[in-house]
Amino acid sequence: AQCPLGRPSTNGNQGEGILRLVPLERVKEVNYWAGMLEQLKFYQAQTGKLTFPPHRGGDPSTREGNNDFAHLRDWVEVQRTNFQNKTLEESRIKELRNLGLEFDPWHVMFNRLRKYKREAGTVRLPKDYKSSESVDKSYDQKKEDEELTEICKWVQDQIRLYRKDELEIGRKKKLRKLGVKLTKGHMGKVPWEDRFEEMMEYYHTHKTCLPKRDGPLREWILELVNLIQNGYVSNRRQKLIHQERIGPYLRPEVIFGGISPNMPSAFSEGNKKRKAAVVAQPRDNNSGDDAKKAKTEVMAV
Repeated sequence: AQCPLGRPSTNGNQGEGILRLVPLERVKEVNYWAGMLEQLKFYQAQTGKLTFPPHRGGDPSTREGNNDFAHLRDWVEVQRTNFQNKTLEESRIKELRNLGLEFDPWHVMFNRLRKYKREAGTVRLPKDYKSSESVDKSYDQKKEDEELTEICKWVQDQIRLYRKDELEIGRKKKLRKLGVKLTKGHMGKVPWEDRFEEMMEYYHTHKTCLPKRDGPLREWILELVNLIQNGYVSNRRQKLIHQERIGPYLRPEVIFGGISPNMPSAFSEGNKKRKAAVVAQPRDNNSGDDAKKAKTEVMAV
């Protein structure tokens, strides 16, 4: 049994009073590990999570706002590496798992994707996400966008593995259950009806249509609100909205809490673009029919 520095230890297996001293380096390492564990617990208590801001390019010492927890993030990655190499002590594995730390890198990303779906309402993601909302975002919002970019890349990696028949069966099931579409037929633009279904699922869970987290579904809903206000939604889709009785919850004053000055820029910019598109329609004897047709087809997905 190991013991503190300078304390005698008896080897019970041999029944002899053999005195051993714990090496000083081992004592330092144990104390350091315990201190880092306490920092991780504090970080979890403060943020409610065990994930960290993603690395940014450039010199690590000059990363703005990203250096506060860099040492802790790096330490966690060392623990995961030691776990993969089977050099992490069982007692430490237990301590970290009790906190909720996931060791398998795949499951780390899967849990981030699952959390994203809870907040954003979708896992139907583009290859590379770029927000269309205001550039005047807070530091936390920018960090979320960076994380979403990482998640999008990871999902694409899973799709590529699936196509090569290299994705484990258990992982396929987890991704499909979460709503990830792996087959080629689901690539590209997401159908309007699928986004509508995602919106309804989010509404039934959160009692609001607009996800709090930026992403494809949020932008789709902002566009939908814009189009409804300007009368650019087809009769078929209006009928579906009416059947689901969701129309009142898609009004700007409800979506944005009645604070029109803070409406996302995607809403106002989309409104300007939509009006410009209609004005630009060519006029002839059938211009009335053409304009009407354009209004029913203008919905972006």
